[in-house]
Formats: sequence, structure tokens, C-alpha cells
Amino acid sequence: MADEVQQLTRAFSGLGGLGVDEPTMVSALARWRKQPEKRSGFRKSFPGFFKSHGDIDKCEEEYMLHLAAEFARFKNLMVLWAMHPWERDARLAHHVLHQAHPAAIVVEVACTRSAEELLGARRAYQALFHHSLEEDVAYRTRDKPYCNVSTSDLITLLCCLLWQQRSS
Repeated sequence: MADEVQQLTRAFSGLGGLGVDEPTMVSALARWRKQPEKRSGFRKSFPGFFKSHGDIDKCEEEYMLHLAAEFARFKNLMVLWAMHPWERDARLAHHVLHQAHPAAIVVEVACTRSAEELLGARRAYQALFHHSLEEDVAYRTRDKPYCNVSTSDLITLLCCLLWQQRSS
């Protein structure tokens, strides 16, 4: 038990300050899933993070915020992994087009997907956001930075990539 708690402690500490060691965390969660005594032992080994509050070990607010920030990247990865690829590409394109992200991400999706995958992503985009991906690209790409390419050239390139019927 002490070795497992120590491994989990290292996982929470991150890889030299570079975040959380997700594989170790997932492994511990899988092993401890039906062993509440191990989770309780873990909480008791961190008195600074968990305070006894009646019958429960209450997690300190600061610690929860730290965990939320550390696991945000992992959560996003797991959500993207669980989605159907067409939905993932549609949501990724929508996020890029509606946030301050470079259009290069949409160019990458358009260039690396087969004709069937692009068609699926376009249909998913239409179903999710009630307008076409091409319309959003034409309208929203005007303000996107991408190297030294003019905006009109970028819009033309993206629309051609998205509309083009190509072999798989």
C-alpha cells in the first residue's frame, strides 16, 4: 500500500513539473476502483490536502483547483478520443474558427483526411452547428493569422480543399 501511495504521489507531482503522469493515475484508478480503503489511505497520507470533516475527508478547495487545472488537458484528450472522428473534426474546426486559433489547424484537417472523412466531418458540422463548414470557413477565416498568406488566398485554398471530391 505504501508503495502504491508513493507512486500515486509522484504521479500527482508530475513529470518534473510538466504536469500529471496520466498512465500512473489511470492505473491506480483501475486498481483502486473497488477498494475504498486504499483511497481512504491515500487521503489520510495527505493531511494538507484533505481535512477530516465529520464522517468524510474533505478535499481542500485549493487542491481541487490545482487538480482541475492539471487534468484539463487529460480531460480534453479523453473527450476527443471518445468522440466519433467526424464529430471530433467538426468540433475542432468549429472551435478553431470561433476562437483565436490559427487557421492552420483547419488546413491540416482538410489536407490529412480522406474524401469520405471530410464528407463525414462536413455533415457532422452541419448537423451540430446548423450551417455548413464551408460557410464558416469563408466568413470566419478573414481574421485568422496564417503565415504570410493573404486572407483571400487562404479562404480560396480552404474552400477548395473542403469542396474537392478526391479519391480515398
